[in-house]
Amino acid sequence: MNAPQVSMDSFQNYMVGPSIDAHTSAASVDGEIFTTERQANISKEVAYQQHRFIALSKNYLNTQPWIPMLACIKHREVVNSFELSSARFSDIRDKEYWDQLEAEIAKLEAQCLPLIDDETLANLRVLCNFQALASEIAQAPTTIATLKSQRQELGRIEALFVGTPKASSGPPWLAAGIAIAAFAGAFAISQIEESFSDWRVLVLAVLGTAAAIVAAWLNQTHSAKLQPWDQEQRFRSKHERIQKEMHAAFYSDQFLAVLHLAQVNPSKCWNDFDTAAVAIDHVTNQFSDLNVKYLTALG
Repeated sequence: MNAPQVSMDSFQNYMVGPSIDAHTSAASVDGEIFTTERQANISKEVAYQQHRFIALSKNYLNTQPWIPMLACIKHREVVNSFELSSARFSDIRDKEYWDQLEAEIAKLEAQCLPLIDDETLANLRVLCNFQALASEIAQAPTTIATLKSQRQELGRIEALFVGTPKASSGPPWLAAGIAIAAFAGAFAISQIEESFSDWRVLVLAVLGTAAAIVAAWLNQTHSAKLQPWDQEQRFRSKHERIQKEMHAAFYSDQFLAVLHLAQVNPSKCWNDFDTAAVAIDHVTNQFSDLNVKYLTALG
């Protein structure tokens, strides 16, 4: 079977982006796996496109041999992503077409290897890994900046509330004043019942009431200096929410994949985002440098 024509734009997209993105078809959508027949048709479409991508890459064999070599490396990634093999095809002609494609790629790899050094080959493998996570690498600097900002916000919240009493009735002298006032009031009331005409009893009642009012006022003034309980609860809830958001962002599959590329141990940089930021910047710059070095010829 003859492969359909593939535009140069499609070839460039294949070479500079994630390998699987060059193929609009997939074996499943939103987790719903297609039928065996549909999967076979998808496999044929992918095989046809890969044949054309490899054919186009051969144009660079004598001038930029790393381009066809990268095309072959990316082909292996496509094979793994779509789980392609001759067993995927039911028609004998399709099986033969796939086997011929694999043989052609093996031959092209053999032609490329003498033309490139070990460092270039290693760089091409790294570039292919970076391309597979291109969107994650692009998002990583924003993620780490957000994490650092959230860490600072947690520090501000902790400075406000760590060690702050959840509730307070005021200093001991306030409690003593209230107790004295309550005792004086109770004593005065008991005396009033026996002798309302005793002026000393009336004075004691007035003083007791005044002491109770002053003690209550001082206690209210003191309590106002503390963070209100409901406000404290709001800030503590915010603290917990930010922690959960940070944990979800940091330990997401996408961000961990970038840390893995940067050869950073997540458990060692959770409390040191600056180290993670430096490693992510290195990956971002390396990705850019490799693209410029090996793919500029594609335009």
